[in-house]
Amino acid sequence: MKISETQEPLPGTPNGDLSPEAASRITSFDPVVSAESQILILGSIPGEASLRAHEYYAHPRNAFWSILYAVWAEETCEPPPLVPAAQPSWPLGSPLPPYQERLSFLLSQGLALWDVIAACRRTGSLDSAVHSVEIQPFDTFFATYPNIRKILFNGRKAHDLFSRQHGLTGGKIYHLMPSTSPAHASLSFAQKLALWREALL
Repeated sequence: MKISETQEPLPGTPNGDLSPEAASRITSFDPVVSAESQILILGSIPGEASLRAHEYYAHPRNAFWSILYAVWAEETCEPPPLVPAAQPSWPLGSPLPPYQERLSFLLSQGLALWDVIAACRRTGSLDSAVHSVEIQPFDTFFATYPNIRKILFNGRKAHDLFSRQHGLTGGKIYHLMPSTSPAHASLSFAQKLALWREALL
């Protein structure tokens, strides 16, 4: 897989075979990263909503972007239980910026975004349905972006796959974070936000 630096933030785009013969095979997006990125956030692989939108964390109930913006906000509150996909809201009640602006904001905070899985086969969006997994070329990635010093795993699947295939080595700091997926409902938004804020700041 080609690793391309995002100088001007671009929407994640699938880079795999979309033919009917490979319909069940899913490929990840290119990384969103710059030479200044110091913290890498790793998910497992995009869900169905993200694949349709060609955007990281596009599901309207995924809290990722709301958490990211709220970390740098002055106050927070519980988000609504359902958010229209066309105009997601973050905790201050304001509409989230367009996707391109979200990527710019992420990069401006020294963050990078990618997934552990380069390609796999999956039915639906649940991590438990993933099989035939191919892992990203992390050795090449870290050699290209040596300033990355901390890695945050968005959920256990990303953590377990990365640690099994790559190992938690290289003098970096690793954090297993609560998944921002709506399927991970054991923690409230406020609890997830507190843990993400501690790891990001």
